[in-house]
Amino acid sequence: MTSVRTLMFPGLVTLTMLLAACSATVDEPGSTPPPGVARFTPAWQLQQPGRGASALVNGLLLTDSLDTSVKTEVKTLAAVNVATHSLAWNVPTAPGRVEGIRTSFTRLGPNIVALLVDRVNDDLAARLVVYSPQGVLLRTIPFPNTYVRSVSDAGPRVIDDQLVVADGAHLYAYDAASLNTDTPVLRWQKLIKPDPTGYGQIMGLEADADGNLYIGTIGNEVISYTSTGQQRWKVITTTSPYYGHAPFSLVLSNGRLFVESQDEGLQAYDPATGKTLWEKPADLLNACPGAPTSTATYLVAGGGKVYAGLFGGDCLPAYNESDGSLAWSFTPTYRQSFMSRPTYVNGVLYATNGRTYALDTATGKLLAQSSEDIPAAAGTYLPYDPVSGEVYVWGGETLYAYKALR
Repeated sequence: MTSVRTLMFPGLVTLTMLLAACSATVDEPGSTPPPGVARFTPAWQLQQPGRGASALVNGLLLTDSLDTSVKTEVKTLAAVNVATHSLAWNVPTAPGRVEGIRTSFTRLGPNIVALLVDRVNDDLAARLVVYSPQGVLLRTIPFPNTYVRSVSDAGPRVIDDQLVVADGAHLYAYDAASLNTDTPVLRWQKLIKPDPTGYGQIMGLEADADGNLYIGTIGNEVISYTSTGQQRWKVITTTSPYYGHAPFSLVLSNGRLFVESQDEGLQAYDPATGKTLWEKPADLLNACPGAPTSTATYLVAGGGKVYAGLFGGDCLPAYNESDGSLAWSFTPTYRQSFMSRPTYVNGVLYATNGRTYALDTATGKLLAQSSEDIPAAAGTYLPYDPVSGEVYVWGGETLYAYKALR
């Protein structure tokens, strides 16, 4: 006699498996490491809900969460002390029901700055908030021109003596020191042309050692500004009006600015002039075996290569920085999208698609794989702590800490 079990995978079709009624539980394909590959076992783990984007700031691992113990869900900010492996604090961000849209963090001296983009009681609200290391709210800085929401990674970033952040169509630069006072100083702001779709205009933000800024826009532009807000150059990646062609992710490495978008593939520009160094049209769209992918969620560089976490694709490709040629591509047997930001540490790339992998960046060889079931939401970060030598993966209800292999 047989029974029917239906398994649902996020973003994939329903799979139906016929199992013998008395048979033992069968692992999903790829749930365990392949033969000859080490099991990547957590050094420690903590039961604490987290919802994707996280950052390590002053020894605290930060993420946003939800307090479901009350009748209406309340968004909170959670901080875990990675030295003691314990929850340091978990504080609500606003009264009332909150739909968390985007949260990101950065260091501001001894304090923490969080960019919160939320829907609070059905009204959009975007602001910077400053917390003490103990989780005490010190001040809230609302943006002067709130414009819907930003849909990608656009700050906040402390660059030299200013904090740069994007909120939708606006790019802001604050005097960083003033954010630790009761009189924040906005040095300059830029309005990128409004977008009729209602989505945020600025898609990504990078900065170089000289304080120059680089942004991608939903208008298919890559623009560079000086640290004082003067435009240095602008390039158009495509004339297509469809926002899916926009440059969603940017990364600087070894004197090159790497940019990706859907049909336009992967491009490299000279950061000083905006001159195209090379381009690989459609490479990202067809990077994975089978169905085409959508677009890279994040680009990461290291070891002379650029790595793409692909939205809609179940492989992880690596491209040579010098000419954009494919160096290698990793396709796990656990077929889920790598919708996360991989982390490069000493020749090893750490990435997650619901399992955590350690890959040798020279060859793409799988060095280790976890067996933990980690819900990998789009935008998941894998912070690395050089003090403890640990890589952190915050998925679903649990935080996992893995020892870096090198």
